[in-house]
Amino acid sequence: MNAPRRPRTKPNFAGPTTAQRLGAIFFNPGGPGGAGTEDLPGWIDKFPPALIARFDLISWDPRGIGRSTAVRCFESKAAEDAFKRRMAPGFPVGDAQVQAQAQLQSQFNQSCLRRAGKLLEHVSTADTARDLEWLRRAAGEPEMNYLGVSYGTLLGATYVNLYPDRVRAAVLDGNIDIEAWFAETPLQGTSLRMNNDIASGQTLDQFFQQCARAGHGRCAFADDGASAQATAAKFQTLAARLTAQPVALGSVTVTGPSMLSLTSNFLFTVHAFGDFPGWTALGVVLDRLWTASEAPSATAATPVPTTAASDALYESDGAGNAVQCGESPNPRDLTLFPQIAAFAQARAGLIGQPVAWFDAPCSSWPATSASLYKGPWNAKTPPILVIGNVYDPSTAYGSSQKTAKLLANARLLTVNGYGHTALLNTSSCANDAESAYFIDGTLPADGTVCQQDGAPFVESAQPPNRGVTAQPTP
Repeated sequence: MNAPRRPRTKPNFAGPTTAQRLGAIFFNPGGPGGAGTEDLPGWIDKFPPALIARFDLISWDPRGIGRSTAVRCFESKAAEDAFKRRMAPGFPVGDAQVQAQAQLQSQFNQSCLRRAGKLLEHVSTADTARDLEWLRRAAGEPEMNYLGVSYGTLLGATYVNLYPDRVRAAVLDGNIDIEAWFAETPLQGTSLRMNNDIASGQTLDQFFQQCARAGHGRCAFADDGASAQATAAKFQTLAARLTAQPVALGSVTVTGPSMLSLTSNFLFTVHAFGDFPGWTALGVVLDRLWTASEAPSATAATPVPTTAASDALYESDGAGNAVQCGESPNPRDLTLFPQIAAFAQARAGLIGQPVAWFDAPCSSWPATSASLYKGPWNAKTPPILVIGNVYDPSTAYGSSQKTAKLLANARLLTVNGYGHTALLNTSSCANDAESAYFIDGTLPADGTVCQQDGAPFVESAQPPNRGVTAQPTP
């Protein structure tokens, strides 16, 4: 297991002195499939300075992921990417594409089984929670201080219920709906059970409102003077155009489904950060696609940004699938997913479709986790701090509300803002509350609502220059 105590890529990182030190915080970046050895260094500037001054930060690559013994479905990242290019971009449309996708997904999953074997049965959330307890002991920490975001909240909830007497403090930010994760529904996948399609639709509606208010100078997709409703209608028209006639931007061909998947990814952070392009960049890309769709035979000069394949750290899609598909029930027939996606669109709008299709790889996943923890979730623990953004597109705010009620001793901190997790979408108010909680155990008052720092579209509508992918990230 690979577990750096401090981010090696940031040599000027200043940890606490011996006199100041209160211990270590163990951080999990979510996913499932997030590699802590990559995300902790990459996200270090997002952590509250007060925490860095008093705690060491430790992260690790959970079993099956990153630099630990990893689930890798092909011999290289390049080989996996080449195989995925045979699949429908975004998600399949029409019977022929759906049937082809079902066959290709089964082949992909069988490749995972051939290369990873029995490892696929032993990468569950409970397995990782037990590993985390061994990691705490190995680090010499007398008690657990834990910070988990996104899927990392499920890992945190599992740990505190397996080892309640080892817990000093735990922050769960951007919460998974724990009970929905393990529920069995014949025509709903994990994401729809957790209402993530609805959350994405609500966040996209906020994008349209804020984009229209900002105007074309700051949100390039907006027409000056246009309403939020007109901006949303323009988006629907764009999706229909691209479905009927894909357009080429540089070397990338963009379809309606791939545009919807890309939009889902861009909603994760309001402001550009690392590999997260932010809402201003989304406005720019949608505007380029709109212009190109008016003359689809032409090729625009500037491509949609993409992430270049690298084998420096081969993070296979199979690593995350092994966790989710191995323990969270999903429909076992990929040809059901058009019906599931239609249901998601009916209740959440177009953006519901890529959210529904996100679970489709589980339809033919070849392994089941051998060790699961499905509760109970009410072990007697010290107070737990639960944080949720009102407009989180990936983990619905309602899931954070549910987690705060499900755990025996938890306090909910609401952030009135947008994007996936408070960590990646900064709120100084939430940072202060989190720091006070970790440092001296002080919880925010019941019902506290924090505001997010910085309104959307404060940047000018300049072309994005950072890599993105259409696949949702943790």
